[in-house]
Amino acid sequence: TISHYEKAKASLMKGRHQEAIEEFKEAIRLEGESAEAYHGLGLAYLRAGDRAKAIESFKEALRLKPDWAQAHYDLGQGYYEAGNYKTAANSFEEAVRLQPDFFEALISLSKAYQHWGQHASAVTVLQKAVQLRPANLDTRTSLGAALVLAGQPQDAIVVLEELVRLSSESALVYANLGQAYRLTGKYQEALNALTQALRISPEDPVVHNWWL
Repeated sequence: TISHYEKAKASLMKGRHQEAIEEFKEAIRLEGESAEAYHGLGLAYLRAGDRAKAIESFKEALRLKPDWAQAHYDLGQGYYEAGNYKTAANSFEEAVRLQPDFFEALISLSKAYQHWGQHASAVTVLQKAVQLRPANLDTRTSLGAALVLAGQPQDAIVVLEELVRLSSESALVYANLGQAYRLTGKYQEALNALTQALRISPEDPVVHNWWL
């Protein structure tokens, strides 16, 4: 006989979130509490859009297994989706403390910091993420953007100019590079970079915002 827990996992993988919720609840009721069942229940609630119950379920998972980095990360995702960025950051920080090479947690932590206005902290976290995956150009792009927001345009230029050499067709890279040039008084270089950004992505609102 397939257990309720196994049925719940299968339903979750197939995107049948409500079915998964009921099966995880039955697993907890009939097969006993487990961190894994509460965690699965939290994922099902989160994917079904019920953030409050997802957060409650992840907390129950952590009550039983407090040093589980993945559960701290998913709890952070629940808070992040609810717009509670400071509390989300706390959960992501704990996930990274428990598992320092948790790349996804570092990225999510940097986003929470950005929303919270902690741009210098976002830079520090993204630098660690780049060290973990130096070939990930998206992370390096995010680092360049974070450096601009953190008031470090000269450092941003170093990162973004290297990205231009590696991949010259990113409007976001050129837009952030143009802003960094502008902040350092290099107005012609700024105009050239922003013109390139508009050439690549003429309808991108992010690119247009840098002109304001």
